[in-house]
Amino acid sequence: MAKTPVKEIPGKAATAPKAKPEPLKVRATQMGYYDHARRREGDVFVIEAHDFSEKWMERVAAETPTQVTTAQQALRQAHAETVTQAAHATRAPASTATDRDVLG
Repeated sequence: MAKTPVKEIPGKAATAPKAKPEPLKVRATQMGYYDHARRREGDVFVIEAHDFSEKWMERVAAETPTQVTTAQQALRQAHAETVTQAAHATRAPASTATDRDVLG
């Protein structure tokens, strides 16, 4: 492997080029932030290996397709869940008591 020549700048110390960090594909296990973006549970995205957090990420295979949930998609999903829960909620039966029963 050939070495990359070090570029010298007059008046500055010579530095070697920085190695590119290893990319790593992960899935968010809960909401978090990476690269100035909100990552929601289930999102699959690529990070630099040194940024991995066991607190809210899990490693996935490199072949796993990338998936990012937009804010609009998250709102639609939350709305759909709310409507579904409301439709299936058990409601208390209407009271059969009359005013006379309640007031005495």
